Amino acid sequence: MKLFIDAAPICTDKISGIGHTVLHLVKELDKSAPKDITIILLVPLLKHGVINRYGFSERVSLKTVPLPARVVNKLNRMRLLPKMDLLFGRGSYLFGNFTNWPLTKGSKSFTYVHDVAYARHPEFIHPLNLRMLREFLPSWVQRTNTVITVSEFSKREIEDVFGLEEDKVRVVFNGIDHDEFSPRSPDEVSSVKKTYEIDGDYFIFLSNLEPRKNIQKMIEAFMLLPTEIQRSHSLVMVGADGWNNEDILHSIERAKEAGIRIIRPDRYVPDEHLPALLSGATGLIHVALYEGFGLSPLQAMACGTPVIVSNTTSLPEVVGNGGLQVDPLDVPAIAGAISKIATDHQLASKLSQQGKQQAALFTWAHSVDKLVAILRRTT
Repeated sequence: MKLFIDAAPICTDKISGIGHTVLHLVKELDKSAPKDITIILLVPLLKHGVINRYGFSERVSLKTVPLPARVVNKLNRMRLLPKMDLLFGRGSYLFGNFTNWPLTKGSKSFTYVHDVAYARHPEFIHPLNLRMLREFLPSWVQRTNTVITVSEFSKREIEDVFGLEEDKVRVVFNGIDHDEFSPRSPDEVSSVKKTYEIDGDYFIFLSNLEPRKNIQKMIEAFMLLPTEIQRSHSLVMVGADGWNNEDILHSIERAKEAGIRIIRPDRYVPDEHLPALLSGATGLIHVALYEGFGLSPLQAMACGTPVIVSNTTSLPEVVGNGGLQVDPLDVPAIAGAISKIATDHQLASKLSQQGKQQAALFTWAHSVDKLVAILRRTT
């Protein structure tokens, strides 16, 4: 079987969350895919140097897309892109980022649609992305042979939004790298806390500042905490500014003025520091309003850190009994969960153990096994 993979999501200097999914899939395919699968990365023009930094083995070959990715995307949206397997050859084509290309009937396409937040909560989506998804995603979904998504929740949502038969949408859960995300030593935790000037105990929020993450409710909950917990714990917020975040930033400043210790690192936090930051936290708070998967709670659980998550969308199936689940609109309930983890050490220890067990279910090896089974079923 020839497996062609659109490499555009991993050809940028700083790859996105979706880019990380594609990268880990390729790495695991390289490592463990059956030998009868030939892996071919389709690399945008002038991007081979970026791909070479990943150190894939010789079983991963590269073919050049003879245009920059932005030009390919524009032609695709204009419906001027030719059937691309006439250029690269027939086979199975995997697309990791919503879009796909026209192919002949001799090939099959598999397209990741990570969620349909744009249809359920358009207010959470940047206007440019919203316009693109509304205009083009329905036709891309119809064109692909199989839609792949990352949770049973997203599968139900996609089937409902597009009116698809359930057989067309398949679930491949994301994994995490357990060599990277694991409990870290007190010395490593102490070092990274010093780097980011974190003093004492803390809860952590790990995500971009954007509307769907429900950050203002989290901050309101922190302001409801008993005084002794506010004094003993800071709230560390790690993530980029995102978009449409003016109200969020105002909420942060008002909380600081009220005496809440909120720490936002004033520099880029590299991925290699995240496991220690998570390991050192009393708990992670992730009460998002809409998630197709929910990676940061899984990373925290793998590090042995208790998590507080929303009881909606995909988060209950990802977290299971490894964390506390709350109504994301119920500020007192969020505050109560924070208080429990901060003060009930027996509960925190139990959640730590259950979280590690739950996180162990999510590996990239399992993801690739499921992906290969889907490829074989369809081709």
